[in-house]
Amino acid sequence: PNASQKAAIEADIHTPLRVLAPPGSGKTFVMALRYAYLLAQGVEPEHIVAVTFNRTMADELLARIARVNPRIAEMLESNPTAAAVQQITTIHALCYRILRAECDKRSVPDKDGRVKPWQVRKAWEDIIAVLWPVVDKRPGWQEVESVVYTAKGQGLDSQHDMELFGSICDKFGNNIGQELHLARQRFDEWCQRQGVIQFPDMLYEVDVRLRDDPAFKLRWQTKFHYVLVDEAQDTSAQAM
Repeated sequence: PNASQKAAIEADIHTPLRVLAPPGSGKTFVMALRYAYLLAQGVEPEHIVAVTFNRTMADELLARIARVNPRIAEMLESNPTAAAVQQITTIHALCYRILRAECDKRSVPDKDGRVKPWQVRKAWEDIIAVLWPVVDKRPGWQEVESVVYTAKGQGLDSQHDMELFGSICDKFGNNIGQELHLARQRFDEWCQRQGVIQFPDMLYEVDVRLRDDPAFKLRWQTKFHYVLVDEAQDTSAQAM
């Protein structure tokens, strides 16, 4: 590492640290060595979370961390489901694993799973057909899904989502806030019945529980002492 990288790697581990650097300047390299530095300071890997934006980046991050941390390389070889390995991942996967650890049995829709992506689309279409009976005034299912997930991305539960939905009108000038509110409720109920969880709900539900459930918050704050975030500029405010 150069002098700037070394300063970031060996910064006080009890102080928050943000690294501002352009593409190609070695951010992931620094993060892997920062992880090694934490271990050298006596931090147990089970207490470290290292997350990034997508699956490809997460695989690269895990490989880089394993390359400079023999303990992680050994775990990756002998026990890839070890907590320390599972905590080097994407933000969505981390949230999903937190929910699963809290005894949440829902699964992700998958082409090979019990609930398939086309069934998710059909559920939206069926709900929308009831709420918008006039075909010419009916929004597309992806439009409705996008607005609903925007509300969840802002941490708005179903008691407060009209703060966003209430101002939304369709192209004819008709307010459709109530329809969006009901569409969200009915789709969430469908997901519960089917035992599936959507990707935006992974972040949303952990976000809400960290905010509203003190015992939940304490459990995970006790477990995760250090949180390393790669590619932070690509993450949403909620994910951060």
